[in-house]
Amino acid sequence: MSTVDFILIFSGFLALEWLYILVAKSRGIVDQPNNRTMHSGAVVRGGGILFTISFLTWSVISSPPILLVVAWLLLALISYIDDIRNVPGALRLLVQLAAMIIIFIYLGLFDTWPLGLTIVVLIVSAGILNAYNFMDGINGITAAYSASVLTLMIIINNTVVTFVDGDLLALSLLSVLAFGVFNFRKKALCFAGDIGSVMAGFLVVFLILKLILATGTFIWVLLLLIYGLDVVITIIQRLQNRENIFDAHKKHLFQVAVYKLGKSHLFISSLYGVVQFFVGVVILAVYSFDFERQLSWSLVILATGAFLYIYIKTKITGSVWISENY
Repeated sequence: MSTVDFILIFSGFLALEWLYILVAKSRGIVDQPNNRTMHSGAVVRGGGILFTISFLTWSVISSPPILLVVAWLLLALISYIDDIRNVPGALRLLVQLAAMIIIFIYLGLFDTWPLGLTIVVLIVSAGILNAYNFMDGINGITAAYSASVLTLMIIINNTVVTFVDGDLLALSLLSVLAFGVFNFRKKALCFAGDIGSVMAGFLVVFLILKLILATGTFIWVLLLLIYGLDVVITIIQRLQNRENIFDAHKKHLFQVAVYKLGKSHLFISSLYGVVQFFVGVVILAVYSFDFERQLSWSLVILATGAFLYIYIKTKITGSVWISENY
């Protein structure tokens, strides 16, 4: 597609998002403050539906295999229903696993990888979908982080290895930026909702799996390092405190930074995106090494990130194990 096409599509995304906000307001599809959210007053939920509109736009242009479309729409449907009315967690997880299994079949992973490894990756993939949802807690974070990861993907696709249709990456980034116009602001006009955060996670997982298959290395999982550290270490901390990890909370680093340090949502969201982009640049450099050095450097990056995360969180809260909500 040409530059003019992208400009027109981006303008269309902006118009559709504004229209969705108007319709959602009139129908009461709004997010009320609770123990996990960090806003006051009702805000339109489900603005991330733009990510699915972007995918459907690409589908019309590129005619992808039906399995990919079915998996996306299946997950998008249950996610949006959950934005309108609560869906039981077991049912959500079942549909998420079903969508991921369809993607695994589409990618041929059950035939390519050992069954044990495939099952582990399947479980981790479903976990990433929920992690993306957990991290959608302040204005702009889903937009900033997803834009960072997608930009890295575009760089990789254009300079390292062509692993996916470039139009999918470009349209996805445009939808994230258009959503950000309404969400990346002091007072957000809409939130991503499950239809946004879960589907953004689904897209990123799909792209990382494609990249792993194209290059034969799992180093690309580190493109989700910052989110991964915040989710996994926070879960470990909550387990240490014998808390129910499924209960709403405000103990992620981004939440603690907003409440304890008084940092703005947009500053923290931008920081998450920038740091992940920097990590991605390091990963690109490490990819040029042989397998053994890739593994060694990956462990160094992971260990360094975990140390810095724990150190920063401890400095802010005064304790390794956070025992209160902020």
